[in-house]
Amino acid sequence: MGNIVVVGAQWGDEGKGKVVDHEAQDAHAVVRYQGGANAGHTLVVRGETTILHLIPSGALNPYAQVVLADGMLNHFGKLRAEEARLPASHSLEGRLHISKLSSVVTPYQIAEDVRRELSNGGIGSTKNGMGPCAEDIFGKRGLMAGHLLENRAMARHLLEKQKAHWRSDIPVDIVLDELLRDVEPYGDVVKMTGPMISQWYADGKKIVFEGAQGGMLDPKTGSYPYVTSTYTGANGIGVGIGAVVPLDRIIGIVKLTKSKVGDGPFPTELVDETRLNEEFMAEVYAAHPRFDSYKIEDQNSARKEVSETYKLTSAERQIVQDPMHPDYQHVSGKQLGIEGGEFGAKTGRPRRMGHLDAAVVKHVAGVNGLTGLALTKLDCLGGIERLSVAVGYEGHNEFPLFNLDTAVPIYETMPGWQKEEVAGARRWDDLPGNAQAYVRRIEELVGVPVQYIGTGQNRKDLIVL
Repeated sequence: MGNIVVVGAQWGDEGKGKVVDHEAQDAHAVVRYQGGANAGHTLVVRGETTILHLIPSGALNPYAQVVLADGMLNHFGKLRAEEARLPASHSLEGRLHISKLSSVVTPYQIAEDVRRELSNGGIGSTKNGMGPCAEDIFGKRGLMAGHLLENRAMARHLLEKQKAHWRSDIPVDIVLDELLRDVEPYGDVVKMTGPMISQWYADGKKIVFEGAQGGMLDPKTGSYPYVTSTYTGANGIGVGIGAVVPLDRIIGIVKLTKSKVGDGPFPTELVDETRLNEEFMAEVYAAHPRFDSYKIEDQNSARKEVSETYKLTSAERQIVQDPMHPDYQHVSGKQLGIEGGEFGAKTGRPRRMGHLDAAVVKHVAGVNGLTGLALTKLDCLGGIERLSVAVGYEGHNEFPLFNLDTAVPIYETMPGWQKEEVAGARRWDDLPGNAQAYVRRIEELVGVPVQYIGTGQNRKDLIVL
């Protein structure tokens, strides 16, 4: 049945879960090959929202094998807590496989990640230790799951090196005991997963490889240095799964309400990021006056709570009706984020919002060999009279990967449609003419056919072409 790869074609948060969930319904296995608890996948099933960070979205097929492969940066304590939140009907018992070669995130790495962000030396990290963990891998201090289960002496040695490198005061014995306690429940499922994946392919099984983050966060082909710490695209699969298998389809997910979290260039950005965060945090502090004293997990929960009821003020609702108003661009971007629920699945932070950038998608398509596109949140564009799409940049014939911070987009505009014309549509013919023309223009600009269109929050709000 072939191997299918699902990758983000922008800066992450594109809505990969909906397409992975669809493809996984008849898959033998779903494989996460990179990333860690910094990822956030939000799925709405029968009106219930499920947010996953380490577990792949495709795990919601209760019959699919679930693999956390070599390229994962695992935190077994967080994995156990996440697994406990799954409904009993989607238990991972008997179908979870974790690579011995997957990396283990340690308290030393998390503490360093937090220190960097609080000292303003970070790039918008989720404070889950991803960057320091990746640095330890290449610094030959990294800890793998196999070390904890099969060579405790080596595990201790590597932790001692981490403690010294990150200048931590946390005793190695305390860290090692914590990690052993967390990994113990998974002793029977930690194995060499690469040969297993190869055998599934040889047997003709359908395998879905699920990427996290997005192509523009890839440390090699993305907007470096404003990137994540593992290879996010199809280029990361070989090392990420510990096997070389053919890739039959590579689907790039494109969110039409384009967003970005963290620092770095965003040529089509609408909102003033500093102002957006100040406006949002004013609401957070109003609801949680002692926010600064909260633990990181509680701060995330507080932001997520506020994001669920966050809305434009009455004055802002007037501004979005007046394109000539000096604040129109900022407020319209803010509205786009609210309509699309554009807040971090893990942190609750408002995302930076902007126009669709077809040039970015074309770049990601080229370096990943995309065979198809999936457009998400078509319904969230409803009600916008004129839609702008960046088709290139002034003075650049090629994609300006090293100059995105100064790139000036060239826009095309197209007529919009009303949300009710699109919301929940499940057939191409159900879409209004303007929406169909918009989709076809994206195909032309990127040079890759559209195969899926998301039209709502529900998992079934999907047009398959």
